[in-house]
Amino acid sequence: MLENMINLIPQVFSYNTLKAMLIFISIVLIGYFVGKLVALILKIILKNILGLDKWLHDKRIMTTYSFTDLIVNITKFFIYFYFVGLSFYVISYFSNIGILIFEILNNLLIIIIVMIISYAMSEFMLRSFLYPAIQNFKYVNFILGSIRFIVLFFILVLTLSYLNILSPVLLYMFIILFGGIVISISIAIGIALGDILKEKFREIIK
Repeated sequence: MLENMINLIPQVFSYNTLKAMLIFISIVLIGYFVGKLVALILKIILKNILGLDKWLHDKRIMTTYSFTDLIVNITKFFIYFYFVGLSFYVISYFSNIGILIFEILNNLLIIIIVMIISYAMSEFMLRSFLYPAIQNFKYVNFILGSIRFIVLFFILVLTLSYLNILSPVLLYMFIILFGGIVISISIAIGIALGDILKEKFREIIK
C-alpha cells in the first residue's frame, strides 16, 4: 500500500500535471481580477454617469433595491464562473466539465434576464395602473406582493420549460403547485377585498 502511494507521487507531481494546475490557477486568478475591474467600471457607468437607480426609482420600476448593485453582482458572478469553466475547458482531461459549466451559465443567464425584465415590466404596470387605484386600501402591500409572486413564478416555469430544463413530470408538478398557489392567493385576496368593500360600504352608509 505504502509502495503504491510512493509510486503515485511522481505521477501526481509530473510536469504535465503541474503545468495543468498552473494554467488552471492562472486563468481563475485572471478571471477574478477581470471580474473586479469590469464590476467597478460598470458600477461607475450605471450609477454615477447614467444614474440608472435614480431613473428606475423615479419611474417606480425598482424602488426598494439597487438595480445597479444587482447587475454588478450578476456580472461578477458570470465572469468568475466563465473563467472557471474556461480553466477546465483548456485542460483536455476536464474539457467536459468546462462545457457543462458554459451550458449552465448560458441557461442561468437567460433565466436571470427574463426574470429581471419580467419583474421590471410587472412592477411598472403595478405601480403605474393598479397601485394608484388601491393605494389607500388596507391590504395593498399583500395584494401587490401576491400578484408579483404569481407573475414571476409563472414566468419562471415557462422559462424553465422553454430551456428544456424541466422534465414532463416536473413540469406537471410545477403546474399543479402553481395552480395551488394561485388558488390560495386568490382566496386570500378575495377575503382582503371583501374586507375592503365592507369598509367602503360602511363609509357610504355613514
